Amino acid sequence: MVMKINNTFSLSRIWMLAKWDVGTNWKVYAWRYFGLYLGYLAIMFLAIILLPTPTNSSMALDISEIWVILGYLFFLILLYRSASLVMEPKISKSGCVKFLMLPVSNAEKFVWRVFFSTVFFILIAIVAYALADVTFYLLSLMWNQKLGIYQNWTIWEFLKMTKVAFFPSPYSEPDGGPFIGPWWALGWTDSTGGYLLHSLFILGGCVWHRLAGLKVLGILFVVAWGVPMMLNIFVPGRAPGLPFDGWFALCAVLAILCWFLAYRFFYRSQIV
Repeated sequence: MVMKINNTFSLSRIWMLAKWDVGTNWKVYAWRYFGLYLGYLAIMFLAIILLPTPTNSSMALDISEIWVILGYLFFLILLYRSASLVMEPKISKSGCVKFLMLPVSNAEKFVWRVFFSTVFFILIAIVAYALADVTFYLLSLMWNQKLGIYQNWTIWEFLKMTKVAFFPSPYSEPDGGPFIGPWWALGWTDSTGGYLLHSLFILGGCVWHRLAGLKVLGILFVVAWGVPMMLNIFVPGRAPGLPFDGWFALCAVLAILCWFLAYRFFYRSQIV
């Protein structure tokens, strides 16, 4: 007997799907997010081991800014990797069969997987950073000869940078604290480019179930370096440029297209 699924969107079914997913794979998720906490903690320790020992409070503040920036870049890289794992339940054959047989609509499955790979990951990443910050602070109290000068909280600066990534002001920098352009580390000048980049990893995760992140990075490498080189060969000195508004519109359209294609690939994989 085949169970019929009501195609209307249901939050209760998404909640049941969330409980099934987390309950089934809780060990994998727990170790993954514990590794995220350890990664943040390792970055904090590496910052003081590799950099010179501070001699005054201003230098300590500079080093604190450095590890906030490194932690933020670590967060961005893992955010994109998490986006590429949107189809993770279907990596194994048994997991794929279980996921396909769930009495949940395709839209609900897609919404949950995207939510878990993005919003849930961001929340857990903030919690992991806060825990690492508290741990480092407590250790600095115990080992104050080396770490006592670092007794300042960095979670607030991390939150500021995370906020800027998703709600930026492209014409001005926020007041106070270390600042890094929202997606500067990956070559984007405003958050629209960051959303496009994220949607590309979501699309890649729906197209390829294995090593999707590496495949998307390979394609981005070819596009980022190959296209300018070809333009320089065939149109030397005349590389096309777009004003800010044109760049914003182009990225927005491409991001919407990526999301549409991602859902199409996700939907087609559900009927295989």
